[in-house]
Amino acid sequence: MSGESGKRISWDEYWMLIVKDVARRSTCLRRQIGAVIVKENVIISTGYNGAPRGFPHCIDVGCRRDMLNIKSGERHEECLPPYVEVLTHRGHKKISELTPNDFVLTHNGRFKRVLRVISHSYEGETCVIKPKGLLSIELTPEHPVLSCGRCTECYGKSDWEWIAARDVERGYELIMPFDTRIEDFDSLSVPDAASDEIPESAFLFATDAYDATDAYDDAYNAAELPLNEDVLRLFGFYLAAGEVKTRYLRFSLPKELVDEVKHVIKDVFGVSVHETRDKGARKEITFQSNIFSIFSAIFGSERIPAELMMIHPRKQRYMLEGWIECSECSDAAAYGSGDTSYNSAARTTSRTLALQMHQISLRTGEIPLLSMHDGQYFLIWHHDSDDIYIKDGKLHTYVVQKRIKQFKGDVYNIEVEDDASYTTCSFVVHNCIGVHAEQNALIQAGREAAGATLYVNSYPCKICAKLIINAGVKKVVMSGEYTDREGLDFLRKAGIELVFL
Repeated sequence: MSGESGKRISWDEYWMLIVKDVARRSTCLRRQIGAVIVKENVIISTGYNGAPRGFPHCIDVGCRRDMLNIKSGERHEECLPPYVEVLTHRGHKKISELTPNDFVLTHNGRFKRVLRVISHSYEGETCVIKPKGLLSIELTPEHPVLSCGRCTECYGKSDWEWIAARDVERGYELIMPFDTRIEDFDSLSVPDAASDEIPESAFLFATDAYDATDAYDDAYNAAELPLNEDVLRLFGFYLAAGEVKTRYLRFSLPKELVDEVKHVIKDVFGVSVHETRDKGARKEITFQSNIFSIFSAIFGSERIPAELMMIHPRKQRYMLEGWIECSECSDAAAYGSGDTSYNSAARTTSRTLALQMHQISLRTGEIPLLSMHDGQYFLIWHHDSDDIYIKDGKLHTYVVQKRIKQFKGDVYNIEVEDDASYTTCSFVVHNCIGVHAEQNALIQAGREAAGATLYVNSYPCKICAKLIINAGVKKVVMSGEYTDREGLDFLRKAGIELVFL
């Protein structure tokens, strides 16, 4: 930069001086970076590195990258593949399908709002972590996982910390919070399309919502199924071995359950059995009525509605037990294991239902081992599962396997209000909280960034470089250096003019 008296500085030097002032707003403890986007010698936007809006800053709570021993310029892409499920206030949902309308379960055992969904393309290694009794989760190597960082011999004796997935080792303890909310009620609303088929004897009038005069007139609109032991067990039977086709409800049941199902269907719906067939050790029974469309409406394709996921666990136990009793998983060979020390086991081809039944079992205080084999999901309740346990609404388990694989495609992360964490279907992970100066400036500039010049007192990382390219920036002026030089290669390949001051 010129120091000659009376000589005017260049535009590039002028804008870079402003960049240094912008950088002074940074809340990063490692390095203060500023960025300015200029078009036709007019500032379009500015940005500096730090936490997203509404998140605690590193100057207040410390640097998470320091805590994880992440070197400068490394491991920015903290994300998960699109198919990883996250536990929301309405059940498990693929991370790629989350929106700011969702609330996710955090490491503090509470549901907090999703503020933003982040995605970008990624090609490289991912870690696949398998905890005992849970499904494997795939994530980028740098993504932080909540662990005590110790083996099972240290259970309850070590502090919990965020550990990068690549540093998680076999035997490390993990936690998985589960939904402990209870919104109990004694009946389930019947879909309008089927309510006029239910006999009046089965109606439960919502007297707290209707006065005595209106109750009779609105009977069909207020029709509800009682959530007693018989109906909840029937729900379990249906989820395990029931189906509805047109006007027919059909079960394939162990013979000892046939009379129970006949009784409940007759008592609640007023319908007698239509047909019975022997199927070896099981018996197929069929009922005929338009009323049975409600089973499809309530359960869809093998999934439990959110309302039933929050009723009191003592009621959920009836549904769970009915599902287990009606399952065809009657021996260890059914789930590909020679182990015979289990109490009971159940299986389904529905991943959603398996995750829901796993949640329900945890809510009742029972710990099943969840696994997948040959395209089916199995829940197995063992006699000897003392090495995983429940404490304060969280399942404590440990890593039994970790492997590395290659991934190419879009990866996702989310920003979560306050707690900056979320629960996958197997353990808790952190969200991304650092935003680079270039990213903030590009967000503010929007479409105006096309054709503009970006000034920054560092080299852009490879993630920022991709955003700069896609934003249509034509020139990048830099001062200082950055450990990761791959971003410069991206910019050069895209034909963006690079100037170093």
